[in-house]
Amino acid sequence: MDGSIEVPLILHPERVDRDAFSDKLAGGWKIDDYANLSKGRPTPWMPPKATKDDFSYAYAQTLYRRLHCTLDEIALGLMNYEYGNYARRDEEQYVTDIVRKVIALNGREPAAPAAGGWQNLTREAGRTTDDDMHTVDPPWPHAAGPSRPMGNLTILAGPGGVGKSTEALHQGLCIATGLKYRGMDTIKGISVFVSCEDSRRIIKARMQAWLARIPGDIHQRVKADIKKNFFFFGNDEVGGMQVTIKELTKCAPSRDAIETLVKIGEGAVSLLVETVAMINGGDEMNADLMQVALALKEIALRTGANVQGIHHVTKESVAKYPPTLQSLRGGGSLGDAARGVVIMVELPDNHYSKLHITKIKDAPVFAVWNVKASYMPTHAPFYLRRLPGPVYELVEGDEARGVEAAQGRLLGYMRKPENADGLSLRQLEDACSKFMVEKRDIKGVLASLEGKEVMSVSSKTKGRSGPEHSVWILNEK
Repeated sequence: MDGSIEVPLILHPERVDRDAFSDKLAGGWKIDDYANLSKGRPTPWMPPKATKDDFSYAYAQTLYRRLHCTLDEIALGLMNYEYGNYARRDEEQYVTDIVRKVIALNGREPAAPAAGGWQNLTREAGRTTDDDMHTVDPPWPHAAGPSRPMGNLTILAGPGGVGKSTEALHQGLCIATGLKYRGMDTIKGISVFVSCEDSRRIIKARMQAWLARIPGDIHQRVKADIKKNFFFFGNDEVGGMQVTIKELTKCAPSRDAIETLVKIGEGAVSLLVETVAMINGGDEMNADLMQVALALKEIALRTGANVQGIHHVTKESVAKYPPTLQSLRGGGSLGDAARGVVIMVELPDNHYSKLHITKIKDAPVFAVWNVKASYMPTHAPFYLRRLPGPVYELVEGDEARGVEAAQGRLLGYMRKPENADGLSLRQLEDACSKFMVEKRDIKGVLASLEGKEVMSVSSKTKGRSGPEHSVWILNEK
């Protein structure tokens, strides 16, 4: 005996919200495996001579991994699945055994090839069908916004110290509780947070700071959802875990680490792992990072969850704004392999006024850019102010309002009595700090006002000596 204790699995299909469950099943008709099983047809990964028990298990597996049903919903589905072993539908132990098998360590479909099983491909399996040409599938499900497609890899990157971990924790808690993430819808469900950098105690403190800002009318419900759906591990529990191992010059996946992450991620909506550097047993170069990407993509494929890795950007990219996909450290492997990439950077000083954002001492603002989203349009950048806790508060960044405000400040300066005879571009640039417009932006602001509130005239018309140049004056009647 190995000394392990099997935890009893108690199912309550009678507690299922039948309307919500019916909605899930209705959406399932767009999924080939569900549609086939619902018509009594085997899926490609079932045994050649599938029994009714095989159908029951395949149906339960599909509800779990494709429709993200709860265990109680799976039990209810099995009890009403006419193409399975319907004669045993009321046997509690039979239903429980199938559900337990579905959530076992290796969550693959029965007899399905392992991830990367290209050796089993046949041309017949790739034949285009009428369904392929005519059936319009629903949008690919996303855990939170366009950057986090289910069953795929996402990268959240940024310089050290910007708050990637705290923002990722916020996202994970939103998924666990079904709250919107920065205005974007989430799929409510199990959310797992694995940190190889911070201790459980640090993550706990951040979670408490997040909870302290939840409105009182939903506070108890949110806490109950967190206890049910949120699971987290600190470096004191997972320290040393790496998904790749390098021996001499060859970097290869670590099967132990991958199987552990599959086990704790089974049935989850979100599995977040930080950081890529910590779980990489190889060098931070394209070839070795591709092995990390392949390991994380396997975990995503097998669990059906969105797997998000926290990563860093290059030192050179820190000074460049806005960030791009090429900002990721270690070459292009991670960015190419991921189906979504988000980069979080501190907002440059000259962009506060552009976006009409107030600059506050000891409360910097960070910009979050979605630089890649494979299955949906990328979301617009949003801006977060860091407050004590730390917590990050969404702030409104409006470039149109920022330009309008800059126009107003420049016009106010030009209306001063001492500037009644107009100002050259050089004079405006030298005085830019007086009306708080960046020197590099003055030409653009003048261009946006030209022909409306301001106009340029020759310096000669103003009686100025020296070489002829343009002078900007008010165009007000």
